[in-house]
Amino acid sequence: DLNTEKKVSYVQKQRGNTVYYLKDEFNKKPFQKTDNKWVKEDSKGKNVNISYKNYDGNKLQKDPSALYSYQQDFENDVKVVSGDEFKKIQAPRQELYLFRIKDIKHNKSDLDQIVKTAYPKNYQKMRTEIPGEYSSYLAALEIFGGFEFMGFFLGIAFLAMLASCLMFKILSGANSDKHRYEMLNKLGVRSKVLRRSISREIMVLYALPGILGIVHVLFGLQLFKTLLLAPYRGIWLPFLIFIVLYLIYYLITVKLYERFVLPDVKIDN
Repeated sequence: DLNTEKKVSYVQKQRGNTVYYLKDEFNKKPFQKTDNKWVKEDSKGKNVNISYKNYDGNKLQKDPSALYSYQQDFENDVKVVSGDEFKKIQAPRQELYLFRIKDIKHNKSDLDQIVKTAYPKNYQKMRTEIPGEYSSYLAALEIFGGFEFMGFFLGIAFLAMLASCLMFKILSGANSDKHRYEMLNKLGVRSKVLRRSISREIMVLYALPGILGIVHVLFGLQLFKTLLLAPYRGIWLPFLIFIVLYLIYYLITVKLYERFVLPDVKIDN
């Protein structure tokens, strides 16, 4: 069942390409629509407050544009008229039913089923064309799903490029560093200490660009606030993937560096 927050219906008549509504109904049951600054978030990026703007009959009679997005045919004209004018219109009475649910994502399957029942032949087309926020939600999923895929692909590509450049830069200097470790061997430094030293040196080389990249992303996401409601929501997941892959590159670099530098080092324990 749909977890509805509000239900409302309005009488309408359609004559030609014009849809007429009764002014008095909007005075009794104001039409609500989200305004430009309609959502607020908490520190975790969760939507905590959604504000709606009320449109009464007088306001809609002067400017009915708020009703356009809820018409079956977007080319239809909309007029809000008085009771006497509404009675004179020779057209069958119809009902416009509007309902608001608390969580579109949670009720997506139920909404899909409603559209499938209403439009069994044109389900795939109508699910993105029916009036209301549901079609907007599906359109946003398609658009931002592409952004998400592109961002993930580019992120992996840049991560591989960064880590590979670091790896080859470090390994290219292994031969020159080999003499340094031979000298440490002659001084009696143990193999375990040398391995620990290698791990720490390479860790510093990997950590600095990694931290800089994370800070850059955190500040860069500010630019996407106009496109995304909560650009920082779920950010822990890509950071976790980045850290795991980055750590794998680091461990591979350490092992390869040790093979280049330590094979000829023989230390008496």
